Amino acid sequence: DGKTATVLQYAVHDEEGNELKDLTVNNGEIDIRTTLNLKLTTGNTYSVIFWAAAPQAPYTVDFGTKTMTVDYKDAVSNAENRDAFYKYHTFTVKGAQTETIELRRPFAQLNIATADTQKAKDGGLVVAETKVVVNAYKTLDLVEGRVADKTTRTYKFSTIPSDANYVNTITVGGKTYDLLSMNYLLVNTKEIQDVVFTVQNEN
Repeated sequence: DGKTATVLQYAVHDEEGNELKDLTVNNGEIDIRTTLNLKLTTGNTYSVIFWAAAPQAPYTVDFGTKTMTVDYKDAVSNAENRDAFYKYHTFTVKGAQTETIELRRPFAQLNIATADTQKAKDGGLVVAETKVVVNAYKTLDLVEGRVADKTTRTYKFSTIPSDANYVNTITVGGKTYDLLSMNYLLVNTKEIQDVVFTVQNEN
């Protein structure tokens, strides 16, 4: 639901693409929405990069190069704190004005679910942990939205969360399925990926 993304970073760039570092914020707060006040010069055009993620999320934003880099070193499956949102927004200041900006998730959300949980239990399989291996990218161009540095990434074994903030089912075509794995993947739009999915029994 996006509620883990509580840390807001943003940077303002002038028309030549130079970062106005006195307006850069790396530890702002956001709870689904927020209001910012920026003092800018009337008649000038500016671009602002917004990035919202969880505290200690594995993402490094470089406002100078306008890129975001993913750290996969400790990546585990079912990690809701890997959710994040961003927007690159350009506008011209015409006076005192309000800009409404919607941040979007730059990831694909890979959900793996099943309709036969009880049948598996009857056969002695109670899924305790899941792992996913998939090709994914490391770098996101925050201006153009392009991704780079593709290689095989492993989201290590992790338990399926059961806390109240985690949705454990998905509904497709009116039918409800039990969620076994959920991962956020930095990938290209309309790109076919091979996925290796592994389950581990509770014993």
